[in-house]
Amino acid sequence: MYVIIIIGDSMKKKNGFTLIELLAVIIILGILMIIAIPSVTRYISDSRKAAYVDTAKEIVGGARNLVNEGKLEMYDTDTTYYIESSCIKTENASKSPYGEFTKAYVVVTYDGKRYTYYWTSNDDAGQGIKNIIRVDKLDIENIESDLKDTDISTLRGIDGRSKTVVVSDANGCKKEGANDAKIPIDGDTGEQNVFAIDTIETSAQEGNQFNRIGETDIYIFKGGTNNPPANYVKFNNEDWRIIGIYGNRIKIQRVATIPNLQFYTAMTTNVWRTSYLKTYLNTTYYDTLSAESKAMIDDTAEWNTGDTKYKGKAYETYNYATSVKWKGIDTGDPGIALMASYEYQYASNGSGCLETTGFEYNNNGCGSTSKNWLRPSTTSWTISPVMGPTHYRVIHIYNGYTNSDDVDHALSVAPAVFLKSTVKLASNSGNGTSTTDAYIFKQ
Repeated sequence: MYVIIIIGDSMKKKNGFTLIELLAVIIILGILMIIAIPSVTRYISDSRKAAYVDTAKEIVGGARNLVNEGKLEMYDTDTTYYIESSCIKTENASKSPYGEFTKAYVVVTYDGKRYTYYWTSNDDAGQGIKNIIRVDKLDIENIESDLKDTDISTLRGIDGRSKTVVVSDANGCKKEGANDAKIPIDGDTGEQNVFAIDTIETSAQEGNQFNRIGETDIYIFKGGTNNPPANYVKFNNEDWRIIGIYGNRIKIQRVATIPNLQFYTAMTTNVWRTSYLKTYLNTTYYDTLSAESKAMIDDTAEWNTGDTKYKGKAYETYNYATSVKWKGIDTGDPGIALMASYEYQYASNGSGCLETTGFEYNNNGCGSTSKNWLRPSTTSWTISPVMGPTHYRVIHIYNGYTNSDDVDHALSVAPAVFLKSTVKLASNSGNGTSTTDAYIFKQ
């Protein structure tokens, strides 16, 4: 018997895909590519943009370090500061993921308590951030393409600020007028501890509120009721006013005077170092100050007495350059004394009040209350030059005049002190324009 086996096509072994199957695979792959390529492209693009944002934030962090370390003093609340990215050295961030930065800035503002940081940039691929974006709001959505360097402005003030300052390679990466004083940050509050002298001196210079003494680094606040200087300060929870800036120190004077104090209790001499008044101020009065206020007083500062010359009916302030000077008033003193007569001269904004050969005050001229804020309300002692053991009179200010009185007479006294250069502005400090908006210091 025979068995016949018939083998059909369906039982044959396949050696490849049919044309239809290949077409199906190609179509499927095409569909997958259509779906996947935009996603992959977007992922790559977003990754590069994220790297751009990370780079910007790292550079901003470098700028923050420069400000915190005091290498860039930026404390004017009316200024927008632009720091060129090339001036900020970081470990990793020197260019954008697309290419070299051609125009990129960290933008900084200060509101009197805290700093705010922004970013704006462009690179040689035309990628960047045209608008000034606050760094904590910066994300990939802010990045634009096809930018030009002219799109990145360094002239716009932020939040109504009227001034701009640029720190760039062109000016040696330094802000004009900056110095190396360090301004530390409070680790608990994050607030900047601004040195008081920096803010006060800058504000007064801009407002033309100083008279400079010759070629020295001494600047005395000038003006009267017609043009009062912004020099009010709270010290020992009392009203004081700033006499002036002596190099890196501030000198202040109490507004309320102490009545009826003798320079000496007997007609012996007029030498400050052995006077009753010096002892009283540095013991009895000093003990009334708070511990915080005592800590702010600089007992090493140089006190300048000025020189005097008698002219007609009154003494005139005369020749500051030959004035007697004491370091810390006297060894071991806490550092409390009085204003000098020459300071009264330089506190005036009257015409012709700064004669280099001396000036006699009068009630209607440079010593008037409308022109001289330092004029006391009552007859007051000043710290006078040492005239020698046979002299028994000391310069005082009376009704707009400088004159002299016997040392055993009882006059009013306005205590004065120098503050340490490290004294800072408190976070609730005013701007010095009045007793209710006075500067407030902290150590």
